[in-house]
Amino acid sequence: MAELRRTRTINKRLRSLLDANNITIPHDLEVVDSAISATTIEVIGAVGSLQRVQPSKPKAQAALDLAADLRDPQVAIEFILALEEPCLPDHHNHVGEDGEVGHSMLLQSSVLQYAPSTISTKLGNQFSQGSSWDVPRAQLEEQLSSLLNTSLKLNLKNEMTPIMCWNKVRERHETRPMSVAQFQKLQRALVDDMICYG
Repeated sequence: MAELRRTRTINKRLRSLLDANNITIPHDLEVVDSAISATTIEVIGAVGSLQRVQPSKPKAQAALDLAADLRDPQVAIEFILALEEPCLPDHHNHVGEDGEVGHSMLLQSSVLQYAPSTISTKLGNQFSQGSSWDVPRAQLEEQLSSLLNTSLKLNLKNEMTPIMCWNKVRERHETRPMSVAQFQKLQRALVDDMICYG
């Protein structure tokens, strides 16, 4: 709270200084709150080909030799959505052979709640190329927590859900940081091993 009060005081002083010098605050600086409270999701891939959803990349990417920030929920969201990629074509099929809820238990389900309408193609329902939408970040972070709690109750042998993979990576590297490049390499390797069971 003290840090928040300090930041507000500095903000007021800077605004006064700008006003005193007739400097207008750029519009993009005024809407920073909405950018913080939402994650923009974009569709990668053309209609008629395999598609995936991912958070929009920030304009400034971290240097590959810096340590990956595994405490950042945005990093978790990107990682898990990448691992859930094989399930995107089946996202509308929520009930499996044994009546389990399958795809509704993915982080994708929270992301796709806010998605624009799809187009029917030979590969199933797909998004228009270049589609993007905002998802409340608080909802995604709440879903991460819920998925982790649910995954702890699963009795899986020799397989893991995407949230379980994330949790293992995060736990293992809490005391042994990995670079952004190492993290990206690990993510690509895990994506290659992911399978959708319908």
